[in-house]
Amino acid sequence: MTLLEVENLTKHFGGLTAVNHLSFSVQSGEIIGLIGPNGAGKTTVFNLISGVLQPGKGSIRFKGEELCSLKPHKIARKGIVRTFQLTNLFTDLSVVQNVLIGCHLKSQMNFFKKLLCSSSIYGTDGDILKEALDTIDFMGLSDAVNEPAGNLPVGSQRCLSIAMALAAGPELILLDEPFTGMNMEEINVLMARLEELVEKGITILLVEHNMKAVMNLCHRIVVMNHGKKLTEGSPEEVKRDRDVITAYLGEG
Repeated sequence: MTLLEVENLTKHFGGLTAVNHLSFSVQSGEIIGLIGPNGAGKTTVFNLISGVLQPGKGSIRFKGEELCSLKPHKIARKGIVRTFQLTNLFTDLSVVQNVLIGCHLKSQMNFFKKLLCSSSIYGTDGDILKEALDTIDFMGLSDAVNEPAGNLPVGSQRCLSIAMALAAGPELILLDEPFTGMNMEEINVLMARLEELVEKGITILLVEHNMKAVMNLCHRIVVMNHGKKLTEGSPEEVKRDRDVITAYLGEG
């Protein structure tokens, strides 16, 4: 099943064309990598898909429904949730409070009011609290449940930002450089968790500069350069593509 369709997507910033007639699709159950040199337009694509920016031209369809006129919170409610290059955490709140805030998309409860003081956490709906704790455990953060998010090391903050996104119950999660700040052991653990998410029915589109992780994790890869799609294919096809090699390493 085609989950996401991006067609002729174009975005200008003044005289700069950040995304130029980009087209690709994401099938349900895939892990797709969106890669390219710095400035290729990858994060702009995420901003367009998630509704942070509106395109100048083109179409973004999720399960056949056009998204381009929708605000970010409405897109999130439809099942597309994202993380950011810079972790978007409530640093003074605990790990569990951050994840409970992520749950608010699936609940009518006013979590922001409930989370003004830590003593209110355990007055939260029991099912939602259990789900939050299960998500924290899945992301390997059980030992830091009550730790302020700002005290976590960078790699753990990355995991927490993913936990917050998962708490919203996405069908498609957009991960913006999820492996930044992690050592190789942490990367391998996170890769295994992402593969498990796909087995649980969550589809993943990720932007990442760690090529070893991308090549080992992704089913397909879309390569951008100067706002355009350079090529698309399996990891083996992409890493042999001469245009990709030139874009990353230069001529010769």
